[in-house]
Amino acid sequence: MAVDVGGTYRSTFKVYDDLGVLVAPSTKVLTVTLPDQTTVAPAVTTVVPGSYYGDYVIAQEGLHKFVWTSTGPVTSKTDYENAWLYRSVVGLNEMREYLSQETTAQDELIRELLHSGTEMAEKIAGTCISTVITNRDIPGNTRPSLRLPQGPLISTTANITISSVWPGGPVWTHTSGTPTLAVHTRSATVEPLNQLGFYYGPWKATYTAGRTVIPQRIVLAVKMIVFDLFSFHRGNLADPLAPDYDQMASMTERIPHGYEMPYQAKQLLMRESRAGIA
Repeated sequence: MAVDVGGTYRSTFKVYDDLGVLVAPSTKVLTVTLPDQTTVAPAVTTVVPGSYYGDYVIAQEGLHKFVWTSTGPVTSKTDYENAWLYRSVVGLNEMREYLSQETTAQDELIRELLHSGTEMAEKIAGTCISTVITNRDIPGNTRPSLRLPQGPLISTTANITISSVWPGGPVWTHTSGTPTLAVHTRSATVEPLNQLGFYYGPWKATYTAGRTVIPQRIVLAVKMIVFDLFSFHRGNLADPLAPDYDQMASMTERIPHGYEMPYQAKQLLMRESRAGIA
């Protein structure tokens, strides 16, 4: 199960001798490779000689690699953990009620399905959760206007920076105090107010995509998607009141390959889509 950014992940490590008995190694090191490929070495805590753990507070979204190494004896262990920035257009309590769940026992599964359902909805309707898009590539040479790859835009006054990739090339900086671009939020298109267009492309764009108000059609579509996905797990969840981590991981893998959202949900989302969303 993915760890939330800001949460603490605990990695454990045990060292055994040839007889399978816990033994204290001469050295033991935990190295964490972050999504940006930098590394950190968290402090190692001893439970008993031969048994250790390291806690790391997740600060980046993405896949983290945890590598333990020891000498005297020489051993190693590698593990991975995916961290996420949870996104949902539906509240957990609201979704629990929609699923007729009277307890919080399945909350972690519901959160995962809400996150997945929101991502599916955004593929059709465009970005819902406010997201800063950084240095997104836009091909071209000269254009009177640019359609940003991910939309809609959060507002007409939000900061937007578009810069030529060439050294010393032009930069267009749009702020609420100094507007330089005509901004069309729904279509995510921008054009210079001086009517000179964009030149010396290709360009890189940094801006904020998303919605401040989520249309009810999108909310209902996500509920329908989550209800549909949750139905695959109802049989699994009927036995234990609170499934353990292994059971939950098994359930998550049971989302059918090539899953298609309900037709009604797709129709709702199409009403909020724009042509050419990337």
